[in-house]
Parts: sequence; C-alpha cells; structure tokens
Amino acid sequence: MIKSLTLLGFTTTLILLGGCRDQLIRETIDAASIPDQSYSVMIYGATSSRYYAVVLDIPDDDVEVTLQETSFTKKAGRGSPREYMKEFDSRMGRYVTLSISDADGRVRGYLLVSYYLKHWTRQAGEKIIVTVTPDESYLGYP
Repeated sequence: MIKSLTLLGFTTTLILLGGCRDQLIRETIDAASIPDQSYSVMIYGATSSRYYAVVLDIPDDDVEVTLQETSFTKKAGRGSPREYMKEFDSRMGRYVTLSISDADGRVRGYLLVSYYLKHWTRQAGEKIIVTVTPDESYLGYP
C-alpha cells in the first residue's frame, strides 16, 4: 500500500512538473553558428558587469523576441552578433548561447547570456519574452 502511494505521488509530481514546463524551445548552440546578419538587439546589464545578456531578434518574422523590460534592460537598435560575441569573449569568457524557437520549432532569435544569470522564456501572443535574473548561487563569487 505504501509503495503504491509513493509511486502515485511520484507520478503525480512528474505530471505536474511536465505541465508547468516552458512551451518554447531553447537549445544550447555554438555561438559561431548564429547567422551573421543584422538583428534587433536588446541588452540586459552592462558589458562591464558579469550579469550581462543579449537577445538577438530575427527581424521581420512576425514574432518579436525581447527581454522583459526592467531598469537593467535597454534596446540597442540593430546589430551583428559578432560584435556582442567579442564583448562576451573579451570581458566574460564564460557564457551560454541559445537559440530560441517557438512552439512549432521555428528559430525566432538567439540569447547570449552570462553564467551568472538565470533565464526562461514565455510566449505572449506574437511575442516571446525572455526573462533574466541574477543567479543567487553565484553571488559573492567571481
């Protein structure tokens, strides 16, 4: 009886967690695989900070990929991914590059993000919103 209840509880937990999963697809990729074209760019933080992220939105594809707007975010206009990769390589050294796809699997943009930030995505109509926040587990460490 206890074994059955434990199995039922475990199964229910997996179903609940699976139901709460992000519906968008984020895949870690090699930064060099990002097509070198002009993107709409939004930045979190500053290049001098270890809490730095860049969203590259593929323009004119009817789905905007953007950062959740806070006092730490700013729109940077159009830009090439190579200039931001240089910034990450020279100032950070360690970062993650992700492709961001919609629920149908079509790539809609890219995220370059420092290891010191947590990140997640959500879809709101024809917009994909990327949220980044400092990862407290790194606080106090270089």
